Amino acid sequence: MRTKREKTYGMRARTLTRADRGRIMQNAHNYNALNRKPGQHNGPLTHAYLVVLHTLLFRFHHQVTGECFPSYVAIAKHSGVSRTTVGQAVKALELANILTWSNRIGRTCRRVRDAVTGQLVWLTQVVRLSNAYEFRVPPAAVKSPLEQDARRKTNLSAGLESSKSGNRPGHNINTSYKSNQALSGSSVGMGDCLKAALDSLGRRIQA
Repeated sequence: MRTKREKTYGMRARTLTRADRGRIMQNAHNYNALNRKPGQHNGPLTHAYLVVLHTLLFRFHHQVTGECFPSYVAIAKHSGVSRTTVGQAVKALELANILTWSNRIGRTCRRVRDAVTGQLVWLTQVVRLSNAYEFRVPPAAVKSPLEQDARRKTNLSAGLESSKSGNRPGHNINTSYKSNQALSGSSVGMGDCLKAALDSLGRRIQA
């Protein structure tokens, strides 16, 4: 039995970063790669379906509020596909667990003439609005143990290369030696000047 689609007056909104959008698109391509059948160019998600997804993510999803509720006509116009294709794309993307949607409804008021009294009265009606879309963000990719081991070996090799002389990385013994030599040289020069000044003072006193 088909489950009843949720109806909401508001909408569930979720903000997405650019990295989130990229992961969602990559998730769609991964889904195609895993479920491609013989004779399919891309997979269950055709090129047109991927264009619809890209349009929803980068054209209609609001970066600040997280809202995304364009009509089929608006999606078709900016995607360059037919309205029927948009409907098929939404169903396929939901089946692939890429997105979900809910029926967005609202209230409208209009004045009508009462059939009994003949007076104008306000009539409130519930009307169906465009769908509200919510995207499923996959978790960040976790590197496999082989990739982690390769990264660890690379870091180890870099550390050994930088410390072949036995010094800590970033520490240059030549620089320390030069600086110490310069300090000792400057101290010797100051001692000679002081001795010369004292000798000169002694000769003047004797004179």
